[in-house]
This record gives sequence, C-alpha cells and structure tokens, in this order.
Amino acid sequence: MSHYSEDDLLLHELDPEHHPEGAAIRLHLAECESCRAVRDEIVAVDTTLRSADFLAMRQRAGLASRTAEEDAEAAALLNDIIDNPPLFAYRAVSSKPEYQTAGVTRALCDKADKERYKRPSFALLLAKHAERIADALPRSHYLGVGVHRLRTRAARMCAEAYRALGEYQKALTALDRAERASALLADTGFDLAVVKITRAAVLREAERLDEAQQLAAEAAEAFAFYGDKLYWLSAKNLEASILFARCEYRRAVALWVELLPAADEVGNEFLAGAVRLNIGKGYVDLGDTASAIPFLNQALRAFETLDNRTLAARTRWSLAKAHVVHGNHSEGVKRLRLVAADCDHLGMSVESLLIQLDVAEALFAAGRDREGRELCKSLRYAFRAKDLMNATMQALAYLRDRAIQNKIAIPDLQYVRDFLERLGRNRHLIFAPPLEPR
Repeated sequence: MSHYSEDDLLLHELDPEHHPEGAAIRLHLAECESCRAVRDEIVAVDTTLRSADFLAMRQRAGLASRTAEEDAEAAALLNDIIDNPPLFAYRAVSSKPEYQTAGVTRALCDKADKERYKRPSFALLLAKHAERIADALPRSHYLGVGVHRLRTRAARMCAEAYRALGEYQKALTALDRAERASALLADTGFDLAVVKITRAAVLREAERLDEAQQLAAEAAEAFAFYGDKLYWLSAKNLEASILFARCEYRRAVALWVELLPAADEVGNEFLAGAVRLNIGKGYVDLGDTASAIPFLNQALRAFETLDNRTLAARTRWSLAKAHVVHGNHSEGVKRLRLVAADCDHLGMSVESLLIQLDVAEALFAAGRDREGRELCKSLRYAFRAKDLMNATMQALAYLRDRAIQNKIAIPDLQYVRDFLERLGRNRHLIFAPPLEPR
C-alpha cells in the first residue's frame, strides 16, 4: 500500500474540502493506520499552535526578546555614569527622552539594589530617577500592566535606600507608592507581599516590632501560597530577627533552626550561611557556646567560599565573643582585636568600634580594669577621623569621662553599645547619659 506524504496530509487538514485529492485521502485514512497516526500528530501540533497557552508563550518570547534588546541599549547608555555618582547626578537622566525606557528603569533599580548598603545616598539617587522614568512610561507601553510592576519596584528601591539611611518615615511613604502601583496589577498578591516584607523590615528597624511581626507573618503566608520558597525563607528569617530584637532568644533560635533544612534545600549559600550565623549568635547570647561554635564555623566557611568578607568578619566577631562568654577572656580579647583590625581594613568603622567595646567589657570581666579604662579613654581620639556621627562621638566622650573619673563599669559599656546599635537603625537619635541612681 502506498502512503501520502506529510505535506499532502497537512494541506488536506488545512483545507479538506478544496484539496484536489480530498476524497481519495479520506478514503485512504479510513484504511491506513500509519497515515492516520501522521494525520493525528499534525492535528495535535496544529491544536497546540492555536491554543491560548501557545499564543501566550509566543507573546512572552517576543516580550523577552524586546526586553533583552532594551536592556542592552540601557547598559550602553548608562555605561559611563552608572558607577560615577557626581556624573550621574549631573546627567539628570530622568529628564532626558533617550533614557526614558523600561530598560533604563530596570538597570537603575538593579544598581540601587546593589548600592543600598555600600553607598545608600547614591542608591537613593538612582532609585529616584528610576521611579520618575517608570512613572513617565506611557499607558500604551509594550509591557502593558507590567509597567505597574516596574513602578512598584522603583518605589520599593527608594524605600530600601531610605531604610539604609535611617529615614524610616520616608521609606514608609515610598512603600505607600509601591503598594498603590502593585494594586493595579492583574494578580496583586505576590507583589503586595514583597512590598509587605519590605515594610516589615523598615518597621523592625524603626523598633515598631508588633507591626513588623504581623506584616512579616502575613508576607510569609502569601509566599507559601505562591510557592516561592526563597521569599518565604526571607520572611520567616525576618520573623526570627524580630523575636531576637525582642530578646526572645530561645524562640528566635528555635525558628532559625527550623528554617535551616529549607535554607539548605533552596541552594542559596548566602541565605544558608546567614541562618547559621544567626543561630550561632543566638546561642552565644544564650550562653550556650558549645552549640554556637559549630554553626558559626559552618557560616564562616560559607562566607569565605562566597568571598563575602563583611559577613566573614561578623562571623569571626561572634566566634571571638563565644570565647569571652565561655570564660576564656584572654583568647577572646586577642581574637576580638584581630577582628577589629579586619573591620578597620574593610571600612567597617561602626563594627570596629562596637568590637572595641566588647574588648573593654572582656577586660573588665577578666579583672584587667586598668587596661579597660585606658581603652575607654582612647576610643574618642582613636575614632575621631572615622567620619562617625556626632551622637557617636558624644557617647565616646561619656565613656572617656567615666574612665577619667575612675567610675566606668560594664553597665556603662552596655548602655553605650545599646545606644550605638540603635543609632545604626535610627540616625536621628540623640545621646543622653544614663540617669544616675539617687
């Protein structure tokens, strides 16, 4: 038996009534199983090509291609200014038509996200221009309602930069704008949850812990619904950090330990290392150094592998504190001083200062009071050129005066450390010495 070619069968399926051999082909198909199988495959492929899912896939492919082209154009436009804050400010990109594209908005948001902890003022400048450009994109834009997702992200990057600067009310106002933009998306749930977790982080640093905890829990529930494990982990990690800020160390550590298998499962080495660091720090604060040290050593290996020198230094800091808590003050002081020098080298002046306070406390705990007093006298002078805030220098002057008067004690160090840690989250705090007992 002869068979019809795929081309003949395809042409017949496209227009069976007008095919010159239509009747003969239909008769043949009734008898030939092999040709029927070829015809059925042609029909299946044609059905797929006509389906809404396939058309949407083609649309997404076209969108991805256009986005990639636009991102390449944005990279070329921004190449000479994206790493140069003065030149970027001078160029005023949001006022120039050639920069008013979704690609430039995405590039500015990406850069702002990377810069928010290193150069938060520059991150804010980038995010503000991104938001202005996103807001100016026309309704007829090829992204459609996706423009609102771009506007949401740009406003959220403004909020993240304000958070890094300690401008919490401005961060919350920016998040209001992000929330309004995300509400215009077809499916608002996920994007609103991202805004919500950012708001929770701002409120946590503003010490509005009840509100922060509620929002973090709601965000975690939303991310679980959408099946995004990485965002879910971030929200649960934030919940644990809020418990830690409440000094509920056991609950915080228990939650972090519960999260650890999921953190390992998603394959994000940074997050898995951060969870281990948090567990180790929690155990140190609980006085359980035997449990702390394995987690801290694992975190240190992870951060060294990632070449994240900042978090590696923070982990060594916790390991040094573990020696002090365990009662090995001499080894703890030695390690703390090494970490302080490392932080100085990395430009982590605030962390270096906090470590010096830990050194002073360890010296007093070891009965080396004279060394502790001399260190406290020297701190204000030692950090005078570190571009620290006035409130920080006032706190150090308080310690110096207490040391000169021979009145300084561990509670003074703890009071100043607590203030400096809060100052890192709220730059508007003013130092006031503790009230003297009557």
